Amino acid sequence: MTPFLKNIEQVLKELITTGDKVLVGVSGGADSIALLHVLHRFSQIQNYSLIVAHINHMARGKDSDADAGFVESVAEKLKLPFYLKKMNIEIERLKLKTSFQDAARIIRYQFFEETLQSIGGNRVALGHTADDQVETILINIVRGTGLRGLAGIPQVRDCIIRPLLEFYRKDLEIYLKENDISFREDSSNSDKKYLRNRIRHVLIPHLETYNPGIKKCLQEMSGIAREEDSLLSKTTTDIFKQKRGKYNEKNIIWDIEDFQSYPIALRQRLVREIFCHITGDMQAITAHHVQQIINLFNSPKTGKVLNIPRGVTVTCSYESVFFSIITDGIFDNEQLVTQIA
Repeated sequence: MTPFLKNIEQVLKELITTGDKVLVGVSGGADSIALLHVLHRFSQIQNYSLIVAHINHMARGKDSDADAGFVESVAEKLKLPFYLKKMNIEIERLKLKTSFQDAARIIRYQFFEETLQSIGGNRVALGHTADDQVETILINIVRGTGLRGLAGIPQVRDCIIRPLLEFYRKDLEIYLKENDISFREDSSNSDKKYLRNRIRHVLIPHLETYNPGIKKCLQEMSGIAREEDSLLSKTTTDIFKQKRGKYNEKNIIWDIEDFQSYPIALRQRLVREIFCHITGDMQAITAHHVQQIINLFNSPKTGKVLNIPRGVTVTCSYESVFFSIITDGIFDNEQLVTQIA
């Protein structure tokens, strides 16, 4: 067994247990095809089952259809169940009012979650590599980020696992070549209108002229950032659970004096924690929104209202700040006080 396969085997032992039912997201590119084949190689040894999932974004016409057909043929050859979703991402992008890539990501993860539930699975395996990690960190830096953005992509998040996150794309291509395994080339991966591709083909090669080991340095930095972010996240969660303020499922009251007693780093995280609690995730909230809320606590003015994306309102009332979400009609803050006082 090659060193590459020995390392992969060890990673899989840590991420997958006997009896797991693993949904594998396969685009048809080198990364996901390599993932599928190494997972299949060790599936009988570790006694877990695999299901293949592919989403056709309909972005490249016949090429997109050919990708779907290719992935289906690979699944058939490996005697694995195959699930396909075909959706015009360009149309969905307009509905979601976001970029093509963000819309594709949102729909892709929804598809994986729906399929996992329908098959009774418990893991989703994705083919992100060390190169993806480095690119993501640099994208976050370019756009502006905090500690969590520097931490990059987690290897495990809920039911999602990324077994290849410690391996570079070149290692996977060598494995595919040595084993005569074919894959599909996505022409859009070289299109420099996308930020990730400009990071990959322009920025990283330029940074390597300053430090040939820049990728490894960024990976090591992400590991440190992830550990520190994990500690701060746990502290934030503990504070949120034990806070003196009162809340119900979608509405939260926080005493201003209590909130101001925490360091600014924790206050910023608490705002995000509140937003996640009442909306379910962090989509649409930005550092600007967080700062607006921090400023409201810093300079409270009774009756002042902030309208945050996703129907969230933040209202200053005497000695407290009310976080609420509008679902059916307009929310009544006075009713909240009565309900949870």
